Amino acid sequence: MGHLSLSKEVLIPLIDRLNKYPIGLYDNEKLREILSLIFDEKEAYVASKFPLTEATINEISSYSKIPEKELKPILDRMADKGLVMDFTCGEEVFYLLLPGFIGLWNLLL
Repeated sequence: MGHLSLSKEVLIPLIDRLNKYPIGLYDNEKLREILSLIFDEKEAYVASKFPLTEATINEISSYSKIPEKELKPILDRMADKGLVMDFTCGEEVFYLLLPGFIGLWNLLL
């Protein structure tokens, strides 16, 4: 499938991560095509490393092994696309991979 821009090495961990929510995704060609359209390779990798709950940039950096300075613009892009939610609690910014994203794509598949 030459039209997919993301490799299996990136897509499979992302799909596995998204399947950890109570409503998972069925791995199929259409799903891979959709994920390739909305995530770039770095975003897919970062999303695959998200915990099931909210996390700080420091925690996501530790899970993904991407330095915070490089991770911040990736998370900002993902938030702009509606793939993650970022919110402040006290002095700390938290990020959450949006589970609502899954329900939307299940309707389209």
